[in-house]
Amino acid sequence: MVRKGWVEDDAAQAKQLLVTERGEKALRTLGVDVAAAQARRRQFACRCCDWSERRDHLGGALGAALAEHLQAQRWIERTKHSRVVRITADGEQGLARLGLPVLSSRA
Repeated sequence: MVRKGWVEDDAAQAKQLLVTERGEKALRTLGVDVAAAQARRRQFACRCCDWSERRDHLGGALGAALAEHLQAQRWIERTKHSRVVRITADGEQGLARLGLPVLSSRA
């Protein structure tokens, strides 16, 4: 999302992200309610290091809203009693169509 120009680092606050106009339009087209995510009590958008893959992912209210939407679309599946998320085949195809190919550590 950073490479696509949908979010950018907030120069005023470390690890915080700002949604660009382009990103807001793309997320809205995808079906994510950015305004509702901004209205939540938790921080809006931030970089969060995934402990298992050692890569940043989108955290905060926007990350949660995106995850909820992707789960409703059946693009991701959550593993029961775990924080593990699996991207489905439909999800890989859908994300690729958006120009967001899935980075895989699988060989």
